Amino acid sequence: MLSNAKNCKDCFGMLADSHNCRFCQNGGYKISDAYDGYGVGEHAELLYEAFDSGVNGQRQFFVGIVYGCNDVRYCYNCTGSSNLFGCIGLRNKNYCIFNKQYTKEEFEKLRARIVEQMTKAGEYGEFFPAVISPFGYNETIAQDYFPMNEAEAKSKGYKWRNKEKSEHQPTIKATDLPDHIKDAGEGILKEIIECSGCHRVYRIIPRELDFLKRFNIALPRKCFECRHQDRFKQVNFPRLYDRQCMKCDKDIETSYSPDRPETIYCESCYNAEVV
Repeated sequence: MLSNAKNCKDCFGMLADSHNCRFCQNGGYKISDAYDGYGVGEHAELLYEAFDSGVNGQRQFFVGIVYGCNDVRYCYNCTGSSNLFGCIGLRNKNYCIFNKQYTKEEFEKLRARIVEQMTKAGEYGEFFPAVISPFGYNETIAQDYFPMNEAEAKSKGYKWRNKEKSEHQPTIKATDLPDHIKDAGEGILKEIIECSGCHRVYRIIPRELDFLKRFNIALPRKCFECRHQDRFKQVNFPRLYDRQCMKCDKDIETSYSPDRPETIYCESCYNAEVV
């Protein structure tokens, strides 16, 4: 969904008043001049290769979880700071490299030397390399949006982590759970449930049971991961497909893939039909 956006290309889920953005997803309110961002904004501008960053900041490059910062590069989890390079976890700092304080003149000279060295090594200008990620590819949301098997992921240099086999044995199958939440007593909290999807085990915790009873929701028959995958299948992938309007045959781009059942109209036919 795009809301009141302008000059946004290959963007998905951008909120109001975003403009001059490309390859951005789940962007915040009033973000401009951003490229390659996930979860970026709001009131932010001039962002490049950033995730969960922005928010009252500008000129943030190759960063993650950076808020209220200006002129920062290759930083992670920093807030309220400016002129940082290669820093992590800083608050309200200025002119720091690798978390060390410098004068303005020292900072600019050293940063230039580092950028020059990184450029010669072919490292500068790209986000943090996958080799330093502590997670396996299949443990991240990348696997949701761009699924790969283990061999494919490793061939591209990504880590992979297979799930350990649970040491717990099921005490009840999901198919044997009561159909109505009113029939689920406190004893369910002691049960180890076998997922009806992947057959791994899971449990119900007290707060979860309270929530289900409060809103009259049946006990889940699947583990958390299988439930997540079921929900995710209902989401349009952040991709555009070349299709034709199903009313006038006009060529259009849409996030609805050709194998989906929805009726797809161009803007004119949609307005004539719905508005």
